[in-house]
Order: sequence, then structure tokens, then C-alpha cells
Amino acid sequence: MGLNSNIKIINSTTCHCCSLNVFKSIIKNKSIRLCDMRNSNDPMEVIAAGKYIINLIDDEYKKTNNKKYLLLKETFKECIPEFNPYVASFTNMVNKTIFKRYAEDGQGIGINFHSSYFGIGIYIVNDHKEIYYVPVVYDPYDSSHYALEVINYYIKEQITIEEATLELLKISCMYKTKEWKDEKEIRIFYVPSEKKLLGEKHFFEKGNKERSYYNLEFNKFETEKIIENIILGPNFQKDKVQCIKEFLKKNKFEYVNVYSYEEAYRESLKKKIILGFS
Repeated sequence: MGLNSNIKIINSTTCHCCSLNVFKSIIKNKSIRLCDMRNSNDPMEVIAAGKYIINLIDDEYKKTNNKKYLLLKETFKECIPEFNPYVASFTNMVNKTIFKRYAEDGQGIGINFHSSYFGIGIYIVNDHKEIYYVPVVYDPYDSSHYALEVINYYIKEQITIEEATLELLKISCMYKTKEWKDEKEIRIFYVPSEKKLLGEKHFFEKGNKERSYYNLEFNKFETEKIIENIILGPNFQKDKVQCIKEFLKKNKFEYVNVYSYEEAYRESLKKKIILGFS
């Protein structure tokens, strides 16, 4: 039971689009930054998903009048406001729209990671079920079977109410409103606990607001070559290309190929990679 036991990621690579400064930070620190979801572009995502899960619990209660459903609902509702997972976003749909939204209006960079290593790595570091790698759903109905599975485990007393509540909160991290469906987002998310699997929390300023984050270091994964290639945004400054290659070499990523947006498109056709270039 649980997210990782049910969800399969098919694509072998997945792209993280970001600004030039964030790219340099990722390469230099050899880590992916997981940021607090409550201060994201849409901090209401978890709350919206939570409301849907509450309705699911209500529907199950109406079928049986079992008061355990009501207890679970109230416990879950109380925990939603305090739940703050940490997230990094990726996509299998690399196009100009994605670069415009998340990579400095197309002037930034896309980092193509080996997602197969995410799967292996997450299982290894996730001894305490704190880190997940999951595809986003854009209709809460698509994640309802995960939620119902957890609810039924609780009703059958196979898990405690605390365990059920935490699993339902994690499921709420999978949801994003349908307006963003074109992004085909995949998320790594981390649920902090007393075990401090990713160490201490860090902070940075963004738009006059302080945001917190955790670093997911590359050494958590079972490979030294977690990056497949680099895709430069469609508006990336051509005079900086050589600087990017030298920066990669300096930080021991000399094996990583650097493609312009147009070259990446041609490469995807040649290798028949399922990426949505436009």
C-alpha cells in the first residue's frame, strides 16, 4: 500500500526547466532544490485536492453510516492547513510554453534527468516513506482509487488513523487544476519529519518573499551520471553557450551534451523520444 507501490513512470528522461542562476546552483551544488508548496505558483492546490478527498470520505460514509469515516474526515481536515510538502517539478512535455513559464521567458535552461534513476533512488532513500516521484493528475477523480485504497485500509484496521491521514495528505500532492494539463508535470515531493532525511531547511528570497527549501543531493541516487543532457531555451543567448559547456566541465559534468532548442528537437525525432516539442 502507498504511492510508490502503485505508480509507474514510463519515460526514461524528464526535464526540469529553470533560470540560468538556478541551473548553476543545481550543477554546482549537485542537488535538486525542493521548495515549499505553500509558497508555489498555486498554493491552493493541496487544499483543493483535500476538499475532493473529504467528499470521497463523505460518499463512503453515506453507504454504511460507519462513524469511523467521520473520525477520519475530521482528522484529515484538521491536518490540511499545517501540511506543507516540498516539491520539485519536471515534465516530459518540453516546448516553448514550458520554457516561457519556467525558464526566464525562454532564456533559461532545461536539465534532462534520467528518471529511471529517480525511481531507483527514491526507493532506496525512502525507507521512511518521505520522498516520492509521481505524475501529477489534473482531475482529482484520477487519483481517487489511491485515496479509496487508503480509506479502506483504515476502515479494515490495517493502518492507523494517523497513517491513513498522512497517506491522504500525500495523495493531495499529486493534484493540479486542469488549466495546467498541457504541462504533463511530474513531481518529486518530500514530507519532512523528525528523521530529517534531507538534513536542515534552507531559505532564499523570491519576489520580496522568503521561501524555504531542502536539497535533494545527487549522491542519494544510484548513479554518478544522473543528467542525460542540457537543452538551452529557444531564446537562450548564443554567446553564453561556450560558458555553459565550460561550467559543466569545471563541475565534473563534461559528459553531458548541450543542445540548442532546435538541436534537441531534431535529436528527439532521431531517437524517437516522446517529448512534445513545438
